[in-house]
Amino acid sequence: MKQWFTRTRAFRAFCLAAAVLFFGSVLGPGPAIAQSSNPDTVLAKARLFYETGKYQEALDELKGLIASGEEFKPHIMVEIYKYLAFCSSAFDQRDVAKRNFMKALTYDPNLELDPVFTSPKIMSLFKEAKRDFLEEYQKKMAEEERKLRVPVRKTLPKAAPKPGSLEVTANVVNARVYLDGRKIGLTPMDSTETLMPGEYAVKVVKEGYQSWESQVTIASGKKELIIAQLTKLKKPWYKKAWVWGIAAGVIGGGVAATAIAGGGGDENGGGGDTHADVIVHY
Repeated sequence: MKQWFTRTRAFRAFCLAAAVLFFGSVLGPGPAIAQSSNPDTVLAKARLFYETGKYQEALDELKGLIASGEEFKPHIMVEIYKYLAFCSSAFDQRDVAKRNFMKALTYDPNLELDPVFTSPKIMSLFKEAKRDFLEEYQKKMAEEERKLRVPVRKTLPKAAPKPGSLEVTANVVNARVYLDGRKIGLTPMDSTETLMPGEYAVKVVKEGYQSWESQVTIASGKKELIIAQLTKLKKPWYKKAWVWGIAAGVIGGGVAATAIAGGGGDENGGGGDTHADVIVHY
């Protein structure tokens, strides 16, 4: 008989009313904002209203707690949203009831309702809400795990670059070859010197030719071939042979003419009127 009696709605309403009267006598009357600082009292009143069928009054009390903006302890938040769901179900607001159940589950994912004291209608809504909540919860946890999982990339150590070499030929032989300003041989040249990969300046020089310059890129483990084309320089006019030949002829002819002119006159040394024909060949 005792077990049956404790399960009745009347007994629960009586207990809630006694709790409300007790808290009210201890805490005394106060403004609505003072009630929000004592959620247990407001929650007890909301339960009493719900158990006595005053669903709108219960909603007003519960919404007042939410509107206060305070974050109460998790078990208080669970009770607030649970009874909000109960009241919404009483008004046949299924979607609202399910959302409130899901909010309650965010504070306690292990929340269960007693099927003895819960109507089949509310139990059905709660099971739907819990199923949806668990699906979203599992997706969220998987996403968080994916974000935290750092991909491990296997990076192989880079192989050391292999040295290369240089071969230089030109259209003239014995031209001096310079690499970055350093003489390394004469053309044709197949250098046995190993060169690390990179950019180098090559210069080929020979007397009487315009020097040739270029850049070369030595690749790892490769031999680069350079073919230099040197242009022969023209001699100045004063160094040409035919110029000096003409000059020599002019000078020699002038000397001969002077000698002939100086040897004229009679035996007595007189300066006669003698004329000599001088022929100068150039």
